[in-house]
Amino acid sequence: MVCILLNKEDVDGVKLSRMLQNAGRRDVKLISVEELVYAPSFSCGFKNGKAFFSLQLFNGVEFSNKTVTAVINRIQQLPFEHTQRFKAADQAYVKAELDATFVFLFSILPNTIFNISTPAGFCGRQRSLMEWQVLAAKSGFKTGALYYENKLLQTPEYSVGRVQSILYFRGKCYGPAAVSFPQAVSCCTALGQLSKENIVEIFFWDDGDETFFASATTQPSFKNADGDFINAINLLL
Repeated sequence: MVCILLNKEDVDGVKLSRMLQNAGRRDVKLISVEELVYAPSFSCGFKNGKAFFSLQLFNGVEFSNKTVTAVINRIQQLPFEHTQRFKAADQAYVKAELDATFVFLFSILPNTIFNISTPAGFCGRQRSLMEWQVLAAKSGFKTGALYYENKLLQTPEYSVGRVQSILYFRGKCYGPAAVSFPQAVSCCTALGQLSKENIVEIFFWDDGDETFFASATTQPSFKNADGDFINAINLLL
C-alpha cells in the first residue's frame, strides 16, 4: 500500500494521487492526519532492534509496517482540538509531546519519497523567506534586499506575472520552465541540494541576463508536474 499522508485541506495532495492513479497505480491510498491522530489503536517503537508502527484506523484500515510499502508525507501540522480537554497550563506540554510522537512515527515510515520528518517540520524543514534567500544566494540566484520596517519584514517587489516555477525532486528539475530556463535549472538544482530536501517547488523570474529568486516551498502545488515527474515517483514506489 502506497500512502499519501495529508491535511484535509490539501487539495494539491489529492491532485497528486489522481495523477499517480492516471499513470496506472492502483495501490495509492489517501490518509488524513486526523485518521492518524485519532486512530483507536496506536503503537510504535523499536522491537528486536527494528522500528515498528501499527495503527488501526476508524475505517478498519491497518496502517503498519506490515501493510505500508511507501509513503508520500505532506502533513504540515497536527489537529489539536482534543487538547482543549486538558488544563490550559498543560496544553503546551501535551502539544509538544504529540508533535514529538508524530515526528518519530513519520521518521520510521518505510520508503519515504518526499521530505524527511524532523523537529523542524513534518514534511521538510519549515524555513522563513530569509533562510531561503540565504540558500538561494549561495545557489547562484540573484536576491533582493530584505529588511525590517515598522516591525514587519519587507520583501523585494516583483511582477507576479513574470514568476515561473520549477519542481526540484531528488536531484532533477521538472516542469515546462525547466526546459525554457536552463540557467534557472542550475540554480534550482543547487538550491535543492543545499536545502537537503527531496522535493522543493522554487519560484523565480528571469530577465534574460540574470535569474532572480522569489520564494520556495517544501509543499509543492504540482501545477508544473509533468509526465517525467510522475514517472520519477513511480520508479521509487
